[in-house]
Amino acid sequence: MTIIFDLDDVLANLRESLYQTLTQVTGVDLHWRHWQHYDLRQHYSTIAERLDEVLICERTLEACHPEPSAVAVTRALHELGYELAIVTARGWHPQAEAITREWLYHHRITYDHLSVVPLGGNKLTVLTPFRDIMLAVDDHPSHIARYQTLNIPTLLMDRPWNALYPGERIYHLETALTWAEARISKHRSNNKYSADTDTDPETITQLRC
Repeated sequence: MTIIFDLDDVLANLRESLYQTLTQVTGVDLHWRHWQHYDLRQHYSTIAERLDEVLICERTLEACHPEPSAVAVTRALHELGYELAIVTARGWHPQAEAITREWLYHHRITYDHLSVVPLGGNKLTVLTPFRDIMLAVDDHPSHIARYQTLNIPTLLMDRPWNALYPGERIYHLETALTWAEARISKHRSNNKYSADTDTDPETITQLRC
């Protein structure tokens, strides 16, 4: 059973790192709580054409920190038996995969798979290796909508830029853990019921006697 996590602003607090970088570079003090658009070029038009370059030079990806419960939640999910796949749209950075793997190792985030797609790319294109996808957690409504086309249960991480999206949202990673624990409990209950009803007829006759 696999759970898919987005990285930035789901497991990693990139928004704070972005805010610090962009305030310093542009002089525009627009807190991330007021970001209404996922595409930051719409908020920082003066550097729109070189935004990627600025973020690379300022090592913004490297500077971000994990969300407060990311380490504990990913470890707990792994202990429950889930495989964890991180699918991130960091493809705008030429060294995205190497930087991300180092970041995950440094911060002790538990995971089994890492896939990097282009910014705005379709995350469904990298799902083939994953078995029995039980849940996908993301902060981008477009990715949530695509997962739903495959009937994958989804949770939208609440952020200012997705405030208008009507989907089911969560406010803390612990909610994803609670969801997963409930699924495990239900799965075990179903298996127990199945085992009880699969008792062979001769045994049932003996029990009745």
